[in-house]
Amino acid sequence: MIISFKQLEKEDLGRVVQLNYRVNQFTMNSIRYSIEDYNLRLSENHQFVVVHVSDKFGEYGIVGLLGYTIDKKNHMNVYNFFLSCRALGRG
Repeated sequence: MIISFKQLEKEDLGRVVQLNYRVNQFTMNSIRYSIEDYNLRLSENHQFVVVHVSDKFGEYGIVGLLGYTIDKKNHMNVYNFFLSCRALGRG
């Protein structure tokens, strides 16, 4: 398996919102964000990292997201995290 991380890009928003509404087991909280919510947070300097998975059988695409801010003391404050249970179950 190849697991990679990258900054959220505008073209990823549709998949991220879809996952955000579907994932129930492996989520930090039950808050559901819309595309507009993510766009607002991006404009407020929130950071998002998407998790992408592939293996020898194919691409799973974006399977998770980490949302955070960095405060004035350079601390990372994570407020959103979710991961698809299908990807987690792949081992």
